[in-house]
Amino acid sequence: MAEDKHTIRNSVIATVIGGLILSFILWLVGYFPTVWEGLKRLASWFWGVSISSMPTPTWVLGLLLVGCLPVLWGIGLRITSFFVPDAVVPSNNETELSNNESKVLKALASVNGGPITIDVIASKIQQNRLRTEQATDLLTRKGFVQGSRDIFHGTSYYLSEPGRDLVIKLGYA
Repeated sequence: MAEDKHTIRNSVIATVIGGLILSFILWLVGYFPTVWEGLKRLASWFWGVSISSMPTPTWVLGLLLVGCLPVLWGIGLRITSFFVPDAVVPSNNETELSNNESKVLKALASVNGGPITIDVIASKIQQNRLRTEQATDLLTRKGFVQGSRDIFHGTSYYLSEPGRDLVIKLGYA
């Protein structure tokens, strides 16, 4: 690496450029109160418009309601399709469970029918999360377990009606 022979010159240039940038920033800061006042006025105008009362014909509200119904219906169908799985009646060969599936059913039975997250199930059966998810997915496909999604806690699992009956039959509960 070659030595720089003009260190003083470079330092002076850097200082001057830094000073110019700092003065530009301070010049902009002088406009912040003006901009802030404008933003406050704009926000108060939007607030005033949003809370003001104005006559709206009833037929307009009816049209809005009728227009929203298909959207709400579609959202409702998507939500219920996740929360209420298709009715699965397990056959006799589906009651043959792997060791992990049995452990998951025991963990679900230990919370007395309440919802439980995958992390809690994994810690209860002392298994990693991947294997626990595999077992819960298989039990869900067999119809013994159902899941419900929560924004804060993620997916919680609980026993379905056939799962509850199986847990009681196997003596886990």
